[in-house]
Amino acid sequence: RKQAFEEYTRFRSQEQLVERQQAFQLYKQLVTETFPSFPDFDRFLRRNSLSSRDLFRAMEYFEKKYKDDDRLVRALDFELQEEKRIKIFKSHFVDLEKLHNAERATAQKKADGEFVLMLREKTPHLIDYKSSWTYTKEKLRSDPRYDAVDSSDRRERLFRAYINELQSLQRD
Repeated sequence: RKQAFEEYTRFRSQEQLVERQQAFQLYKQLVTETFPSFPDFDRFLRRNSLSSRDLFRAMEYFEKKYKDDDRLVRALDFELQEEKRIKIFKSHFVDLEKLHNAERATAQKKADGEFVLMLREKTPHLIDYKSSWTYTKEKLRSDPRYDAVDSSDRRERLFRAYINELQSLQRD
């Protein structure tokens, strides 16, 4: 009897472990499907007047909203601990944020390159090594590549770096 009971408990504990892992995966799937991109997550936070710093409250709002979803019910039935749920929620948010920041950085680099290319195209007739940013920026505003660079400080830095390049070429 004792051996049969031990075998049953071992078998049952393995079953529960598998069920708990499935609940973990289902919860993760629910979070991933609900927030496929960073802007989706950001919209959710704004709609609920939450901050990305308080992911615990965000998770609570998320769980209230999806309380009838089978995947969430199953995760809660198998007592997927709050720490594990917040860990899933937080790791998904961090992954989305990293991806979003990488995409944004790539877009900024591309915009910077296009802006410098625009400056090179305008060099013979509009820009020379003595040009000032105040005068030149008014002439460049009509070009869409001017607006592609999101910050006026960044545009000015790129312009000054380009003028320094022209000045060094002039000296040589």
